[in-house]
Amino acid sequence: MCLLLFERLSIRLALWMVLATVIMQGAHAFYRISVDIPKAKAHEIEKVDKLIHSLLPAFSESLFQYNDGLTQQLLKTFSEYPSVYHVVLLDEDSNVVSQWQRPEDGVENIEHFISTDLVYESQVIGSLKVTLDLTPILFLSESEIKERIWFSSMMGVISLMLLYFVAQGQVTLPITRLTNEVTMLNTLTLKPDEIERLDEIKANAEVRILRNSLKKILLELSDNLAENKRTHDLLKEFSEELESKVKERTDELAISTEKAERANQAKTDFMNTMTHELRTPLNSIMGFSSILKGQELPDKLAGLVDKVHGSGGQLLQLINDIIDYVDLESKPLMEQRFSLFDVVNSVFMECKLEAVNNSLKLSQDVDQSLILKGDPKRLSMALRHVVGNAIKFTEKGCVEIEAFKDEQDCICLTVTDTGPGIDLSRITDLSESFVQMDQSLARTKEGVGLGLAIVDRVCRKWGAELDFSHIEPHGTKVTIKLPDLELQSKC
Repeated sequence: MCLLLFERLSIRLALWMVLATVIMQGAHAFYRISVDIPKAKAHEIEKVDKLIHSLLPAFSESLFQYNDGLTQQLLKTFSEYPSVYHVVLLDEDSNVVSQWQRPEDGVENIEHFISTDLVYESQVIGSLKVTLDLTPILFLSESEIKERIWFSSMMGVISLMLLYFVAQGQVTLPITRLTNEVTMLNTLTLKPDEIERLDEIKANAEVRILRNSLKKILLELSDNLAENKRTHDLLKEFSEELESKVKERTDELAISTEKAERANQAKTDFMNTMTHELRTPLNSIMGFSSILKGQELPDKLAGLVDKVHGSGGQLLQLINDIIDYVDLESKPLMEQRFSLFDVVNSVFMECKLEAVNNSLKLSQDVDQSLILKGDPKRLSMALRHVVGNAIKFTEKGCVEIEAFKDEQDCICLTVTDTGPGIDLSRITDLSESFVQMDQSLARTKEGVGLGLAIVDRVCRKWGAELDFSHIEPHGTKVTIKLPDLELQSKC
């Protein structure tokens, strides 16, 4: 209940007014106490000081003549000043000649002493000491301050009440009526004739502007609601028509997708069948050519056998690449624990002869303790293509294989060569199947453009990162960042 009362504007406005009045009256009281009381003290001390200086010649004359009657009359002059409590006339030896003291018992607040020398014909003949009790002055000042504060507080309360009633009539009541009228409106229909009733609320100044602005907003909202209703009806009809068309097209798309999947599977089955069927007779050709290479043949026949064997090897490599590419498309990665050194060393030994034939130095730097969970066969396949490309496109220098673990516990495989460097702007194109660096008929490098496509597909299946960068002054660095598949599955 109390919270509901505090939510009302009139209550909160009244509380703010009361708070403002209390703060103002408190500041006024503090100002009066801190300024008027010290001012009253200083004024009283100044009056007594002026009196003393006006009576100094008479006191000097009476002391010089030892005129006790005149001295007593002069001392009684201080009785007219309520702050003076005690006056003493002393001779030059500080002996009391005469004194006057207010008859009241006790001293409440002796706050000031005034001592003045008495001079006669340029000779100091004694002194006058005055003791001030400022309690009466403080009492009078405090009484005046209380009267002023009381009068100011009464005026503040009267002003507060007048201001409250004016605010109620000019602000709170019109806003309350405006709120009640708006609350009673039906926001679903919001008819214009209901909105026109807001004009019946009497309001002035800013409240009238608020009423007119609110009325304008509600009229625009009413128009928008009517337009939205018409739009909603049109959309409903369109949605029903669109739903039927979408269902029809979805059925057609499902049929097309099924046909495409069957065609893709047929293509994959065809590639698998053809490559395996091609590899069977090709293995025979490679076997018989290997046997012939081991026989003693005339130089002319030996050269022909070498060419047959070399062409067969290229064709066999092409078929193997196609089989690997198709397997990557249709089969998932195997997961097993394996030694990274074994995989790298196997590729190293496989590519070492090719590097020696190209007059290149092939080296490896692998920690033998690195263990990884993943597919060693697919990793070996990807690494073999990267190293093979590095050897193929490097005319002189070296090719280096490195493997290490980074800060995120990922295995990083790097292959660095001293070749001319790969065109980084064509990396995306080269990652597509059957795309080569040199597409012309006069190209000197062999292959069908499946190497980087296979590497890219292995990395994507593994969730690995593949990066190419230039090495100064020339060369290429290929980095494969391999996460552990076991840690990946836990995440």
